[in-house]
Amino acid sequence: MKSLRDELRTHFNIVAESLRADIQNMFDWMKANINGVTTRVDALETGHGARLTVLETRVTKLEAGHN
Repeated sequence: MKSLRDELRTHFNIVAESLRADIQNMFDWMKANINGVTTRVDALETGHGARLTVLETRVTKLEAGHN
């Protein structure tokens, strides 16, 4: 009975360690993707901000020309 218990414990420990490794890999993958998404969103926001500034400048010039 003791040897069966020890064998089951060993198998459980192997499965638990494999699960920990899989979860860590998934965490690392998600973290890398989130950082990539954050970088892309920041770039889009910067680009949109620059375009908005250009459009606001053009509108201001147009408005000033009509007065």
